[in-house]
Amino acid sequence: MITWGATSWALPALLIGVVLIALVVWSYGAPLRSRAHLVAASFKAAGLVLLLLCLVEPMVRSVHARPGANQLVVLVDDSASLAVHDAGADEPRSAILIPLLSDEAPWLARVGQDFEVRRHVFDRRTRAISGPAELTFTGEASHLGAALEQLGRRASTRPTAGIVLFTDGISTDTLEVIDDWEGLPPIHPVLIGGAPERDLALGPIEVTQTNFEQAPVTLAVDLSSRGFDGERVELELFDRSGVRLERQVVHADDEATVEVRFDAPPDATGLHFYRLRAGATGRDAGEATLANNERWAIVDRGAGPYRVLYVSGRPNWEFKFLSRATSEDPELELVGLIRIARRQPKFTFRAGADRRNQLWDGFDNRDADVAEELDEPVLLRLGTSDEFELRAGFPATAEDLFAYHAIIIDDLEASFFTPDQQSLVEEFVSRRGGGFLALGGVESFAGGGYARTPIEGLLPVYLEGVASDAPNPTGPWSLSLTRDGWLEPWVRLRATEEAERQRLADMPTFHTLNRVGTPKPAAQVLAHVLDRGNRARPALVVQRFGKGRSAALTIGDLWRWDLQRPDPTVSDLGAAWRQTLRWLVADVPKRVQLTLVPGAAGDPRRLRATVRDEVFDAMHDATLELTVTPPTGASFPLVLLPSATVAGSWEAKLSAREAGPW
Repeated sequence: MITWGATSWALPALLIGVVLIALVVWSYGAPLRSRAHLVAASFKAAGLVLLLLCLVEPMVRSVHARPGANQLVVLVDDSASLAVHDAGADEPRSAILIPLLSDEAPWLARVGQDFEVRRHVFDRRTRAISGPAELTFTGEASHLGAALEQLGRRASTRPTAGIVLFTDGISTDTLEVIDDWEGLPPIHPVLIGGAPERDLALGPIEVTQTNFEQAPVTLAVDLSSRGFDGERVELELFDRSGVRLERQVVHADDEATVEVRFDAPPDATGLHFYRLRAGATGRDAGEATLANNERWAIVDRGAGPYRVLYVSGRPNWEFKFLSRATSEDPELELVGLIRIARRQPKFTFRAGADRRNQLWDGFDNRDADVAEELDEPVLLRLGTSDEFELRAGFPATAEDLFAYHAIIIDDLEASFFTPDQQSLVEEFVSRRGGGFLALGGVESFAGGGYARTPIEGLLPVYLEGVASDAPNPTGPWSLSLTRDGWLEPWVRLRATEEAERQRLADMPTFHTLNRVGTPKPAAQVLAHVLDRGNRARPALVVQRFGKGRSAALTIGDLWRWDLQRPDPTVSDLGAAWRQTLRWLVADVPKRVQLTLVPGAAGDPRRLRATVRDEVFDAMHDATLELTVTPPTGASFPLVLLPSATVAGSWEAKLSAREAGPW
């Protein structure tokens, strides 16, 4: 920038210049018309102008920052992606980056003359370093957005000339975490590396498991490739101990991902861990990195047993086959409450008359309090955990009823329950999240007087308008699946559609069917029965109700199915019962549940425990401690603290830096 030191001489210098130039022109006179005289006059005029400029003292001024007054931040990605070999490179990306950060680097020496250079690295967190010797290139994440946000806040308290960013362009978090882009200093990105020449990568594993007894757990993973188009790739599935369970060979496709599915065979309950590995076959793969060739998957096969309360108005065959089916499933525990005698009028005109039910005549019952009186039904308890369970009959308190995961009511009239018990059953499904199944029978649905009761409210079919004393329609009835039924795995019993259609064709006909109204708007009809004229009536209807689910099975003689089976060694009815009960209890919450809160890759994993009391209200006065077992090493405790946002929840963070089963 040019400035003038003596601006007061500007006007005199201008006047003198005009006079002197006029004298030069006059002194040449007529010879000025020649080219030689014109050039000579021009040089004289230019010399006079330069002399006159000296009177105003022209100066050139430039502005420079005071050395060290401003800082320059050098931000370097220290993640494992910088250890990747690019296409045609003999060394990893880090070999290119380290010389640029050494103290002998010319560019650093030059900017160090004017700025205070601050070095920072980032992976899952941002930290300061003193030199390139502290770089490890082993970070499990590249939180670029968080690093820029943090350095931007620091730059607001000190003059910062800019940020020189060395990165490969990969960020594992989102740049949306930066609230004020205008407040950031200038960012000068330096891209390190390009695309790798050859690389295989496995995407996240998707675990699929259903209540379908013949469907195993399915592990699905996407294989992406670069430079392996058409080559054979081997994928192996291992269990936790390293035993190979399955091997598949596929052909890589550089243009699209290849989906590979494995059927995991976890026949036991509990947690199961699986490791999936991919690698090229035939010749040296020469991959850029092997870190993305392995994935771990976890399969939760439940941690029962799940307790199912079966309540029946009379002894029947349905309970026999239901009990036989659940005995083959360690995850299901069936508790039966069966009425074997109804209430009888009690008369005490004669002193000392026996008030006990006549069913007990002839038995030497020493405990008179156990024997039901005449005005009480006689109930038989089966499968109870101790002598006190269901001793007073159907549970009358939430603490007792909410201890079960599902309720089945079979051929039992509504008057068996008190109004409070009916409301309690409705709360069991809506608030506790339990499962409810109503079976057909003489005194079920409308025939049992359930219209306009709380239990009718949770059923997936309407009962109002159906006469309670109207006879049920007569059979024979053949069972058929609806379109929605074909889509539900727990309703089917065969692995293929052809085999399932054959099974339905071989089923016997039924003769007892309850009359019900239309399905409710949110309900799904999964199966219906057809009469000889192919007129359909709902047979299996389900719906979500509050936090739980309910179902209605209107067939009253389902036990006929097991009496006419073609293969005596295979019980389709038993498999159907197990799948139905698994569906009933599949999503029923427990009092204490531990979940993993989704988060960004590389962040500490956030664990959340939800704790409820006996009536499934949120607890606020509990102390929780986890025991964590890493893949290697000894277990250690982890204390959970109450959540500030979710009632009845406790949270903790766990930094799982080592891959494998935790």
